[in-house]
Amino acid sequence: MIENPARANGHIFNVGNPNNEATEKQLAEIMTQVYAEVSGKLPLEVPTIDVSSREFYGEGYDDSDKRIPDMTIINKQLGIQILPSI
Repeated sequence: MIENPARANGHIFNVGNPNNEATEKQLAEIMTQVYAEVSGKLPLEVPTIDVSSREFYGEGYDDSDKRIPDMTIINKQLGIQILPSI
């Protein structure tokens, strides 16, 4: 995308591996643990909580419940073959 901005501009690339899904809560917990390991600090003792998008962003916010990464668009638009790792 950086090397070929003309082919990337105006497109959304949902890049990832659909065989390695994680919820936002799981991702937050993983990142909290990684931060503790990298920084040498103790992990937070505050539990990760679930909050609805409506509760967090307010009335009228709309988002999908699930995103499935797909490499098809990035492969086609940028002219490169990126294979997801399994």
